[in-house]
Amino acid sequence: MRVGLTLRAALLAAAVTASGGAAMAQVPEDRGAAELVGLFQQSCLAFAGQSGKLREWAASKKLPEMPAKDAAILRGDTPGKVFNATAGDQHLAVVSEDAGGCKTILGYGNQAAVDDALKALFKKVNAQVKTVQTRQSGNARQIVLRVTVEPRTMLVTITTTPNPKLPSAPPRITLEAKPA
Repeated sequence: MRVGLTLRAALLAAAVTASGGAAMAQVPEDRGAAELVGLFQQSCLAFAGQSGKLREWAASKKLPEMPAKDAAILRGDTPGKVFNATAGDQHLAVVSEDAGGCKTILGYGNQAAVDDALKALFKKVNAQVKTVQTRQSGNARQIVLRVTVEPRTMLVTITTTPNPKLPSAPPRITLEAKPA
């Protein structure tokens, strides 16, 4: 299945549903999208299911491990390590779950720009992409994709989470990969 049509349709449907006719928070178009997707490619796409190799990669990039209290906020109840990948004013993190899952998190960003950057990445790596599930609740959105980049297949989850204290602020965006 071609990446462009399947992914574009899922992302467009989610964006239309999310907007509900109301304007979403305005964020500069490139707000961290390239950094988030580039970090996802180097970490999660390369090492999903291989927590040891992912952590070796993080160490080789000199990404500092976050303090336990801050890490717990980003990884929740899932055991693992969280690395600070912040670049300038782009708040980025890599979560390496003990069970092999991987997440890259952008503190706040432009959902459409991340969607476009992710589509471009999947096209560049000649990925086979199939939408598994789409969930929408207000401006929160989650899309689960089955992505095959030979020889590996993984589930990639794109999650957009609005700031509950400041709904008009740009959302936090998480890209997650787990072996399928």
